[in-house]
Amino acid sequence: MKDKDFGHLGKNWYLEASADLLSLNQGAPRRGPVGRYGERLGLMGKDKFEATCKVVCEKRGWSLTEHQIDVPTEGSRKQIVYFNFFNYETREMVKFHTVIGSTARIRPERLIFALELNFRLPHGCLAVNKENLVMVDTLILEEVDSVELESAVDFLAKTGDQYEAALFARDEH
Repeated sequence: MKDKDFGHLGKNWYLEASADLLSLNQGAPRRGPVGRYGERLGLMGKDKFEATCKVVCEKRGWSLTEHQIDVPTEGSRKQIVYFNFFNYETREMVKFHTVIGSTARIRPERLIFALELNFRLPHGCLAVNKENLVMVDTLILEEVDSVELESAVDFLAKTGDQYEAALFARDEH
């Protein structure tokens, strides 16, 4: 096994995290608190999220940088999924979003069509952020686990890229 550098988490964390991820691929996925390995190490909140995010990104071959995940999609295309932390009422949350394209380049009737598509999405949602059409998913930080994180990022990246390709053809986001 290659030596991994996870800062303060160390090599033992990587071994435990890898074992947990392998078990996710066998049988029904485990649900529950954010990765049991994070709890064993006493990680909470953003630290637990970041540790889980690193493991998921490595498993899937996604590139993780500060507050964004680059996800390869079909062919040579990719989609960037951004994330940020915020508080809502008394809960810490993490919001994921991916940019589809500029609303200035979309005719108004196409925006209405996008809202009709929004109703049919299984999760996530279309929204306008500044002057961009985006897809958004928000999770409660303390409840995020590796399965939920992987599912949310994968869905946003694949669906966002499909919409970007259909509306704009070019791969900008």
